[in-house]
Amino acid sequence: MDGRELEVEGMSVMIANFGLANFRIPITGDVSPADGKLTVIVLKGGSLASLLPTLIGSVRAKLNLGDPDLGNNLERYEACGVTVRFSVPLPAQYDGETLEDKLQQLHVRILPGAVQYITSTTLEELST
Repeated sequence: MDGRELEVEGMSVMIANFGLANFRIPITGDVSPADGKLTVIVLKGGSLASLLPTLIGSVRAKLNLGDPDLGNNLERYEACGVTVRFSVPLPAQYDGETLEDKLQQLHVRILPGAVQYITSTTLEELST
């Protein structure tokens, strides 16, 4: 990440510019699409069941039932450029589109100012 190497183990990794998943469910806090940084989220749970507290916390936040408790199954990092290496080839997707080949390495970088959003949603509503 931005020239530093970090070894992390997890079930999944998400590289995002938004902190919201489908149906505007928060993934993690403090993510802004306007800060010029990518957010790297590592899901640490050992099974899908272990991620249940994280999912419940996200739904609570979506329903405005208090501050989200996303549990300790997430590790969060910020960077402008990220290279992820996998121990075995894995499927990958971007913006919901699955890549044809499985990857053993993925490189993502942000290009600040490259996209202009036209939306009725405010920046505050898109930030988590």
